[in-house]
Amino acid sequence: MAKIAITRITVVNDAGQKMSHNGRVIIDSSELEDYRKFIKRDGNDINRVLFIYEEVEDD
Repeated sequence: MAKIAITRITVVNDAGQKMSHNGRVIIDSSELEDYRKFIKRDGNDINRVLFIYEEVEDD
């Protein structure tokens, strides 16, 4: 299964304000949308979640 490394997460609230977080989270590519939903559900007034990611080799 393909893996991706999320290197930056940007969240946008209902007012259009953005907040970004740098880091590195490695997940299966099939889990990307579930991860986005998790962030929206646990966030405060999050309207959109944007990712910068890269494909990584399977271990």
